[in-house]
Amino acid sequence: MKILETLREKGYNLEEDNGIYLNLGEEKIKVKCSYIGKFKDRKLVCIEFTSPRTMSSVENFVKSYARIVNAVYAVISDGEEVKVLDIPSNREVKLDEILPAEKAYEIKYSSKPEIEVRRAAACYSVIHCKCEVER
Repeated sequence: MKILETLREKGYNLEEDNGIYLNLGEEKIKVKCSYIGKFKDRKLVCIEFTSPRTMSSVENFVKSYARIVNAVYAVISDGEEVKVLDIPSNREVKLDEILPAEKAYEIKYSSKPEIEVRRAAACYSVIHCKCEVER
């Protein structure tokens, strides 16, 4: 399983995610995934590594996070299973079906960030204990 290597070969610049702050009324919460795959100035792939027990919670978080940052793909792996989600079409694809970065960069879609912010914050809080969540 060579997720990062495959993405680099497709032209994505990978870096550890610094995260973003989500505004929840009077509260702010910082959320992030493991890595971000970028091309030019745009985040195109959100990558998260997790344990098998938290795969579905992490999947929900990364899907919402990808929509917030307008990424085209979300990749989740527990070390054995790899799940790749095509965000605009809302369907699962194979890792080798991810478009080269240059082509993915051209894809535009719209989402409802206000809904995704609440969903991402809720899922992130479930995945990480309160002491790990930066406010």
